[in-house]
Order: sequence, then structure tokens, then C-alpha cells
Amino acid sequence: MGAETRPDAGPDGGAGLVRVTVELVGPLRRKPSPNPGEVLLPAGSTLDDLMSRLGYTPEESRHLIFLRGEERLPPGAALADGDRIEGVLHVGGG
Repeated sequence: MGAETRPDAGPDGGAGLVRVTVELVGPLRRKPSPNPGEVLLPAGSTLDDLMSRLGYTPEESRHLIFLRGEERLPPGAALADGDRIEGVLHVGGG
């Protein structure tokens, strides 16, 4: 998708880009690194684009929950510059 991870990018992040801070919790910390930190994506990117950028296949993504604050994001949710996204593994049971 042409996105890049640049924790040292300047405050503007470049024209046409959104900067998203990502924290992966628990077993999700396996891809692409233990702490992706800030990820730069093209403006108009969605949560699907972010998951792909982080190396998750659509099948793997079905088992993940991504939160923006306390809001659970659906797969096609639009991302905005400055978003802080937390990824957790969906766990169910009875």
C-alpha cells in the first residue's frame, strides 16, 4: 500500500498522510515488531488498510478487536490523523 512506519517523522507527517499510533496487546505483539508505534498511512485509509500494513491477513483480522478509545472499530472504519488504536485478541467462552 506504500505506507511506511516512521517514528521519527516530523509533526506534519507529510502531505496526504495520516499518523496513527498503534499498541498491540498480548499475543498480537508478534507482527511486525513488538511495538509498531506510529504508522503513517495514506489519507483516506481504513482499519482494513492498517491491519494489512501490520501484516494481518483478512482471516486473522476476524479474530481481532481494534479500539479507538472505548469505541470498537468495524473493519472498514476510516482512520484520522492522530488516532490512537489498540489491538486486542477477541476471546470468547462460556
